[in-house]
Amino acid sequence: MATQGCVTTVIKYLKPLALYQTEKPFKIAFDVSEIAEAQKTNHEFVDHHISVTDVRGTEDQFTLDKNGFQFCKLPTSLRKDDFDSDEIVRSQLYSEVKELVGGLMPQGTEVVILGHKRRERRPGFPAVVAYSIPLPHPVVYAHADFTSDGAAIRLEPVWNERPDLRGRRFQMVNVWRVTKGPNQDWPLACCDYQSIDVDNDIEQSDVIHRTHIGENCMLLPNSSHKWYYLDNQGVDEVIVFRHCDSLGLGIPFSPHVSFDRAMQLKDVPLRESIEVKVVCFLCN
Repeated sequence: MATQGCVTTVIKYLKPLALYQTEKPFKIAFDVSEIAEAQKTNHEFVDHHISVTDVRGTEDQFTLDKNGFQFCKLPTSLRKDDFDSDEIVRSQLYSEVKELVGGLMPQGTEVVILGHKRRERRPGFPAVVAYSIPLPHPVVYAHADFTSDGAAIRLEPVWNERPDLRGRRFQMVNVWRVTKGPNQDWPLACCDYQSIDVDNDIEQSDVIHRTHIGENCMLLPNSSHKWYYLDNQGVDEVIVFRHCDSLGLGIPFSPHVSFDRAMQLKDVPLRESIEVKVVCFLCN
């Protein structure tokens, strides 16, 4: 068994403000620069030193149902430039992801692909953040994309098309990979569910869109958190992590964050990645 290495780095947690006792955290997910006195967010973050453990050689010790995430091999027929084509991603990558996730779920689970997002780190990030870019940057604060209530809002269009799925237990899952590798630039770290105090470490936050208000999960600092990543992640290696389960916080999920691995490394290629968002409808 390989010896696990650790990287010390800094990530951002939501700051535990007294404000959030009376005002729910929120972020507006569209441009408000032309709206007088509009406040885009009330989030305040605090930098926190963490140790992130490399799982290389011990990947099979982590599972969705124990840790909230796991590492899988998923060879793909796509070449590097193919990931920039939404048509190719939908016609080829989606089926590969759907087969993988279906194999991780209980028998009878129906897997529905919700969409995908490409990310790319640009030179100067995070000191310089450009907003007029074709692809979004990595996310540098610890979070999960959905709470169960937020997921239910996102799933309304799915239920409208498939009313037979309404009422079934569901899980929101991401399948994350780099699109060029091996990667050491701003890799993804996942927080082990077993190290989270769900009663005290989690803050729900509104995500305000033009047409609806969603909800995600922000992580508050706790020195007990255990973080893991896959060093030198290749294109055929994916991280599968759960955002939420409709049964609530008692089902393992994994807040996640991108972190600066290149503080110890110089002149590594800039990260490019793709994440596919999936909903799994389990048999009740």
